[in-house]
Amino acid sequence: MAKKKPQTDKKPKQGKAGGQPATTDAQGKAASAAPGDASKVRVEHISMELPCPLTADDVALRAQTAARLVADRAQKRSDAKDENKRRKLEIAEIEAKIDTNSREVREGLTQRMVKCERTYYYETKRVVDIRLDNGGVVHDREMTDAELQTQFPFDGEGGGSLDDEFGGGEG
Repeated sequence: MAKKKPQTDKKPKQGKAGGQPATTDAQGKAASAAPGDASKVRVEHISMELPCPLTADDVALRAQTAARLVADRAQKRSDAKDENKRRKLEIAEIEAKIDTNSREVREGLTQRMVKCERTYYYETKRVVDIRLDNGGVVHDREMTDAELQTQFPFDGEGGGSLDDEFGGGEG
């Protein structure tokens, strides 16, 4: 069904017979009015949106427009997906902060970086980590095998280098 947009110019349309207005009958065909009936007929110029055949150029233009619109729609959908992912990540970050904050309030504790001191007790084979802010023991554990290995200084005090000790050097 075509949309009709009546627009009127209110100028009478002149018919074929000596300046008389042209009229139409019920079938839309031009009807002629008798010369004395001009006062019984009123004709207006109007424009209506009606179906018209497309030219080849019209078809080509619409095809290009449709292709561009399809690409634009695909890009917008992709952008929307990316934006949704970004927003979901932001929401997840906010939820994690809410959870951390709630836990800290509930427990009355928070996690912070605190300076500590790690002490190796070789006689008892223990390692003890102590907080420097309040002196509390954080960890007290047995030494690992790697920690039990003692370090020997090789700074030249012993009269030579490793090569001298094991015969790998000169002389």
